[in-house]
Amino acid sequence: MTDFGQLQEHLGSDDVKFTLNGKEYTVDPSAQDVLKFHVHFNSRKETSAAGQGVATFERVARLVGSKFDTETGKVTGGLLGQLMKDGATFAQLNHIVETIHIKYTAGDELAKAYFETGSVKKALAKLNNDSQENQETGQTSGETSGDD
Repeated sequence: MTDFGQLQEHLGSDDVKFTLNGKEYTVDPSAQDVLKFHVHFNSRKETSAAGQGVATFERVARLVGSKFDTETGKVTGGLLGQLMKDGATFAQLNHIVETIHIKYTAGDELAKAYFETGSVKKALAKLNNDSQENQETGQTSGETSGDD
């Protein structure tokens, strides 16, 4: 038998947390919302880059309690609606939408690296560099030498 311990010890209460203009935002989608996100993602049919961008906004909006009108582009409610009310630019809104999308399709590490770099290519390079540095020092991710 494999004993994994207490599940609650491995998961924080806020699944996504970031700050914008000094204000902290958090979101913790329900398991059902994450499952719906994956069903929509895996059944996607959009072929153009524009169609993929709209679908990404639509998927993430539902995940974070927002509504996104695919005909008008209007965002209301939830996290994205609050960001709009708080004056987020399109670039900021798009960045958090892309980051959240990456989190739920590729995982936390890539999403965090993307959030920091703003580019999937740079994020992958950062993760690769971090991994190589950890291998050279014999440390695992998140571990320090004790001299820090």
